[in-house]
Amino acid sequence: MPNMNIGMLRDTTKPGDMLIRVFTGGIIGSLIKGVSGGSQFVHGGLAVGQNRLVEVNGGLADNRHSKQGRLLANIYLTDLFEDLRDVTYVCYRPADTALGEQVAIEAYPFARRGVDKSFGYNLGAAVKSTPGWRSLFGPNTSAQTGQFRYIDENESVLAAARREHLNFFCTQFMVWMYVKTAEKLRVAFSFPLAAKDALPGKLVAALDNSPLFTYQGVIRGLKG
Repeated sequence: MPNMNIGMLRDTTKPGDMLIRVFTGGIIGSLIKGVSGGSQFVHGGLAVGQNRLVEVNGGLADNRHSKQGRLLANIYLTDLFEDLRDVTYVCYRPADTALGEQVAIEAYPFARRGVDKSFGYNLGAAVKSTPGWRSLFGPNTSAQTGQFRYIDENESVLAAARREHLNFFCTQFMVWMYVKTAEKLRVAFSFPLAAKDALPGKLVAALDNSPLFTYQGVIRGLKG
């Protein structure tokens, strides 16, 4: 488990950082915690620079970074000092900084697409991604089966996701973005956890044991 005594400032995230949210209450967080085996980690987002994250969730109102409302969006930009000021995250940074920067570049268009047209990235996908659902009903998307088509080096990761009609939970999206971006760049990325299995708690455990990422610390929610 990550060392929660190591603090990190909110404005020191870098593009490509994986931020995983620590459970501090709430209905949706409680639901995700319940269906994922009681983990204290319940959500995640990819840092893309300027204190912003690309997150998969849905249900946020407009802010100064978004020209359109995000109420019905599944993927959008959030800000660590605005939307997320009271949220606590643990942060992991890629050893390959060039890969992390490219992941951030590839993630930005998902936020615009997620506002303009709803992707299948939502709470329903979160429930369907859990081991309990898969054992009862089986996988129903390529994200859950782990079967992906090969991406061309000139193709955007967004285009690949649209072509494959993918459907993710937040932390599955984060791992898949790294896998697909590395594939596009033709660089090795042997992560010990498949995207289909990347629920928040399992992702934290995998990050702690992977030489591909280093733990940066905990970003604590700002109260008052």
